[in-house]
Amino acid sequence: MTTRYAVYSNLGQLASREFGDLVVNWHILCLPNGDPTKLRLEIVDGSFLDIYCAPSGRYSYHWDRREQGDGFYRHDNAPHKRLRHLATYPKHFHAGQEDKTVESQISDQPELALCEFLMDIQRLLPAKITQEEIQNETSHTHEPSGHGDGL
Repeated sequence: MTTRYAVYSNLGQLASREFGDLVVNWHILCLPNGDPTKLRLEIVDGSFLDIYCAPSGRYSYHWDRREQGDGFYRHDNAPHKRLRHLATYPKHFHAGQEDKTVESQISDQPELALCEFLMDIQRLLPAKITQEEIQNETSHTHEPSGHGDGL
């Protein structure tokens, strides 16, 4: 197992254990040769959080809500020249779209950063949906009404 695979596996387990009502599934995305590229957390509302951590220290925590009509939110430390004015440069946060960037205070430690961002996601979710509510919705069986269809 590569070090990166182990990092992603540990982060996935942490997210599942500490945020089980928010994170419904996780898996590691890999290149065709098996090298891990990122961790994907599936969020209870159908959105997902992709986590990329490079040995060089580069990272990205990308919460994608475009399918829900709400853009994306991403903490990363890509050194964009246009963002040099930010006090936290190269750290920055994309607030809903690529060109809406502000300072990022997220931790440099992957485990802490993941927990901080998942706490933000819990707070920001438009509808407070929990895994339990979704399971209740899908587990209800419909009783026959007893009414014929008239045919």
